[in-house]
Amino acid sequence: MMKRLLIYVSILAIVFTVAACGKKEEKKAETKTQIPAQQGQEGVYTGHGVPGPGMVMPEGGADPHGAATKQQEKESVIVIPDSVKGKWRGVILTIEDKKSNTKKDYELKLNSEFTIPDSKIVIKTGDFLPSFTMDGNIYTSKSNNSDNPGVNVTVTESGKVIFKGWMFSKFPTMHPFMHNRFGVVLKEGVKGS
Repeated sequence: MMKRLLIYVSILAIVFTVAACGKKEEKKAETKTQIPAQQGQEGVYTGHGVPGPGMVMPEGGADPHGAATKQQEKESVIVIPDSVKGKWRGVILTIEDKKSNTKKDYELKLNSEFTIPDSKIVIKTGDFLPSFTMDGNIYTSKSNNSDNPGVNVTVTESGKVIFKGWMFSKFPTMHPFMHNRFGVVLKEGVKGS
């Protein structure tokens, strides 16, 4: 009787050990699928996990971390304070060409378009806020000082939007533009004369 009990206990221990190992492998597989799947060369969110800031969301998508959906973009309001209006004429963007391993600064006027040389990438600049702050869906500037410079940009490649959002000079990795060949960051704002 004692031998049978020992055999049953041993069998149960083996079964539980095998079952536990199988569950760990399932958890590892789940972790891999939860990592955001992004097309780094295009910067477009593909629908797995949570997109990075500035990533273009598919229609109807929702992001719990605040990346704007098309509906939210319509509701967002950019308020340019009187102390800032007309004081800034443009921005300087640093464009890195990973293929030739070079970086070059370009001065772009606000609300203008610029095509990156030797590419089909067009950068459209929007509003510039020298001291960017956000309260819910209202984007504004605390002052005209360059405390937290941010520019609203839309980037297209062959007519397709691959990035839409804010770039910040003091936090260039917060809303990174992701592309297999080019890197684009805000260097600074350019005051009007």
